Amino acid sequence: MDIYTTEEQQVEALKKWWAANGTSVVAGIVIGLAAIFGWRYWQDAQMAAKDQASGLYEQLHKLSEQDTVPDSFWSIGEQLENDYAGTGYHHLALLLMASESIRQGKLDQAAAQLKTVADNGVTEELKAVSRVRLARIYIEQEKYDEALGLVKGQVGEQFVALYAETEGDAYRLKGELALAKDAYQRAYDIEGEQNRWLKMKLDDVSSNQVSES
Repeated sequence: MDIYTTEEQQVEALKKWWAANGTSVVAGIVIGLAAIFGWRYWQDAQMAAKDQASGLYEQLHKLSEQDTVPDSFWSIGEQLENDYAGTGYHHLALLLMASESIRQGKLDQAAAQLKTVADNGVTEELKAVSRVRLARIYIEQEKYDEALGLVKGQVGEQFVALYAETEGDAYRLKGELALAKDAYQRAYDIEGEQNRWLKMKLDDVSSNQVSES
């Protein structure tokens, strides 16, 4: 037997329920719709921001290919840093800016740019690229221990040889030829004859070891 035996009773019960709960139901519907439209707005805003950041990075990349970059190169980089800090496009922009800083001989500036990505890159690949580039700056500045701290340890397979070669460079210039040879050998075991410059460095430290013994 139904709880409400007549349609009139069912209608009357519905009226009473609506009087008691209608406000909360409407509020729930409004909140639900707000959440849906809010999510869509957020998605649209994120997509628009991504498109804007992408466009700025493309401009920056084109400017970086010029023999002498204009002032707008740095202002666009600054805009990416201010408006899209921590994003992939910001980090890619820092890599371009670091390359230009190096070209201009501003090694401390380049190191600061690379360190940001090395510490906070949105992908492990970006971090790995930044670390090895930063290590090479430290080697240029004769900060060999700092360089070694960046390239020793676990790294993605595609970077193992490059890291080992950079490690060898730091040890070689530090005068620790046995460790340099070991690092170069690890890199050479991966790259082989395709990297002739690496083979020359390996042969050089090997011959110097013999002459010192």
